[in-house]
Amino acid sequence: MALRLCPDTITDSHPNLRPLCETLEVIFRKGIQQSSTIFGRTRRDYWNWVESFVSANASKNRANPVLAMTVDTVKSSKFVCTKQGRGRYFIRLALQKKVLATLVEQLIRQSNILVIMNYYDGGMSIISHEILGEIFLSLLFEIREIKFQLKTQNASFLDDTWLLPIYKEYEFVPCTKLGIHVQHVDGHILTMKVDKGSIAEEDDKICAGDVMVELFGESLKNVPMGKIGSQLRGNQGYPIKLAVVKCRLVDDSVFPPIAAMLKKCRENPCMRDLLDEEKIAQTRRYEKIPPHAQLPEDECPELPVHNAADMAEYRVKYLGEASSGNRGGVDEIDSVIRQVISATKESTQEDVGDVILQLGETQVIVVAPTTGKEIVKHSFTEVSCCGRGTEQRGVGGNCFTYLAG
Repeated sequence: MALRLCPDTITDSHPNLRPLCETLEVIFRKGIQQSSTIFGRTRRDYWNWVESFVSANASKNRANPVLAMTVDTVKSSKFVCTKQGRGRYFIRLALQKKVLATLVEQLIRQSNILVIMNYYDGGMSIISHEILGEIFLSLLFEIREIKFQLKTQNASFLDDTWLLPIYKEYEFVPCTKLGIHVQHVDGHILTMKVDKGSIAEEDDKICAGDVMVELFGESLKNVPMGKIGSQLRGNQGYPIKLAVVKCRLVDDSVFPPIAAMLKKCRENPCMRDLLDEEKIAQTRRYEKIPPHAQLPEDECPELPVHNAADMAEYRVKYLGEASSGNRGGVDEIDSVIRQVISATKESTQEDVGDVILQLGETQVIVVAPTTGKEIVKHSFTEVSCCGRGTEQRGVGGNCFTYLAG
């Protein structure tokens, strides 16, 4: 609804875009049946039925032309390689071209029972459910009214994550040497070093850690060694059009998939320096007071650091836990904090100390930083309330707790 009520055009930077895409993916995946052959079970994803269904309709001249073109674009794309990546690329393109509702409407309203039964478990799926499917379709009709202006070329990491990196397009003057030293890592072209005074180094356009994703409009994902050189030679005398994914996100943290690539190149001094800088920056971010426990004077405009699973992380001190009986209201927060502080003073618990608080979309986890052991874990449906101590009542103002059960 927040997106539907927004009068502005929705771009990749909108905070509600990613949750929308993730929710659509969950709905499309719910109840998908895996196929069995004489060679064993084959794992299927929603992209399998989207491609099959639209292609079959196109062969019978029954497919919406825009929808058919969208599927063809995904099928021929070199930005993505996996079923997951193609499905995500399709969702983004379909939002842009307003054909998601068209797809689902054709599936559930044109009696495509065989397609639904072949791919979905009727008892588990939302799409195949008579009532839920219609509700979902009505929401897609609402989504169709939203104005999307997405950078759909920013798709090179959709195989791995919904988190979008910063995507930049540059045009350099014709030259024979850009001054960029690269290495192939996990199918990507990673910038290892940029020569000082080179065209690429001007205005910090290209930096160590950036990933080259397009050259002269062609994807560089999984290209063979020497492809870049041959493209430059083949377009000699023309302006060099290059697209890159920046190493750092808007909060200056390293894009997680690139961070994993940097770790594989630790022997390179530039990559090692980037990792060391990120480690120091993460430590500083961990030491911040969680937003739930911040007073107005504590507030900071920076975003929290996110781990590889895209959970916000904070370094905090774990004091312990206490029972509030069958009472789970916010009035119990001060009482529980007092109990824990009192118990901590009277004993030396081994598990009291520095921990990492992880906040995800559906759960809260307290993890030991050295071993990775989960000390506490609750889903948000179990949490009844949360808050910090009230200093006016003599309870530590820097103590934060939540009640769950």
